[in-house]
Amino acid sequence: DTLPRTDLELVARALLPGGDSRSIKAVTLYAEASKKLLAGIETVADRAKFLASRAKRQAVTFDDIKRALEESAIPSDKTFTDAMQAGEKTGRKRAVNVPARPLQPDFRRPETPAGTVPAAARSVTPAFCADRRGEIEEVHASA
Repeated sequence: DTLPRTDLELVARALLPGGDSRSIKAVTLYAEASKKLLAGIETVADRAKFLASRAKRQAVTFDDIKRALEESAIPSDKTFTDAMQAGEKTGRKRAVNVPARPLQPDFRRPETPAGTVPAAARSVTPAFCADRRGEIEEVHASA
C-alpha cells in the first residue's frame, strides 16, 4: 500500500502552493520514510504554515518545512516508534494463580458453636403462664 512518489509530490504541491522544489522534495521524502504518506504531508504542511504565520509571512519557506520536520514531525514519529518497541520487548506477565476467597461465609456452618452463646433472658412473663393462672382468674371474675 504505497503511492508513487509523483502522486505524493502532487499532494505536497497542492498543500504547499508556491513551495520550492527543495521543500516539496523534503516533505515527500519524509512522507515515504515515515510510512504516513498523505497524513505525513498534511502534518508537515500544517505545521510549516503555522510557523510562517507566526513569523507574519504568507508564504512557507524551506526553513519552515525544515523546522516543522525537526521540531514536530520527526520527534513525534520517534516517540511513537520507541513506545511501540518498548511494548514489544516486555513480555506479558503470567497471572498469579490465587484462589478466590468466598464473598460470604458458608451459611450451613454456624459462626459460633451451639451452646457457647447464652440464650436471651426473657424479661416479660407470658400472660398464660402457669405461675400467673390465679391472677388471671381474679381478673375474669371481677369483670
